[in-house]
Amino acid sequence: MGFNRIEAKIRAKTSIRQGKPNAMRVSMVYLLLTSLLTSLLMSALRFDLPELLYYYAQRGYEPDEILSILWSQNAGQIGLSWAMSLVLGIYTMIMGFGYVSYTLRLARNEDPGYTHLFDGFVKFWRVLWMNILRGIFIFLWTFVLVLPAIAALFVLLMFGEVNPYSIFGVYTLVAVWGAVACMAVSYRYCLAEYYLLDDPSRTARACITLSKKAMRGWKMERFTLDFSFVGWFFAGEFLVLLLSRIWYPVGLVGMLAFNMWFLPYRMATVANFYDCVSGRADPFPKGGSDWDDRMKDFNDAFDKP
Repeated sequence: MGFNRIEAKIRAKTSIRQGKPNAMRVSMVYLLLTSLLTSLLMSALRFDLPELLYYYAQRGYEPDEILSILWSQNAGQIGLSWAMSLVLGIYTMIMGFGYVSYTLRLARNEDPGYTHLFDGFVKFWRVLWMNILRGIFIFLWTFVLVLPAIAALFVLLMFGEVNPYSIFGVYTLVAVWGAVACMAVSYRYCLAEYYLLDDPSRTARACITLSKKAMRGWKMERFTLDFSFVGWFFAGEFLVLLLSRIWYPVGLVGMLAFNMWFLPYRMATVANFYDCVSGRADPFPKGGSDWDDRMKDFNDAFDKP
């Protein structure tokens, strides 16, 4: 069974239009509870570590001296900042699981509501452990794949003819290969949340294993699907940049408005991808799309003598 990317996107748009409550409003609530809340809380700490590092580095301090000064003068604030970052990271991850739950149900035309945004808190420990396991697997497999490139770089530095251009070239190749390897490994486990949502009794490890098996032969298709949204991503970034030049708050409002539409569109399409890859009887949601009728008319036109 193949995956029709165009059909999946059409069905996602149809589900968004028919969703009750409105998918854009639900997405707005999600963005306010994650991106905006995180930004406000981190801004309230008023501790800009990169700026302080730059300040002392410009004045000739050595790295160990900078760390010593920062720790002696801002130990409590640094600890609070790290603790807050950890808590907000976990909170955002759990809310992200809830949004996956919402968009999966949206793609299936189940009329999900605002409460589904908090589904991650019902399975808090399982979602947390699943993400920790996935992070460990991604790191280990990426390290294994990148290790030969690191070994080649080490051999070049130790025994090869060293010059700035060759070192830069090898570093670039290692970095690119590392990014490709990390992305490929990440795609192995990208459907774990969906398997947990379809069967909450599954363990975190079982969901990761099912995702790994399901994604065999589908990684390039998933990459192509993600890449097909790149144009929208850059269009949104350009819009925000343009509006920010007028007035920064206007840019923030523009970013919120764009993501209110783009986020459910992309995530509902990914949910359709999951339904196809997981082998559901009906891989796409029923929602009144006329794509099948148009394709039938197109094929009939060529079948006529």
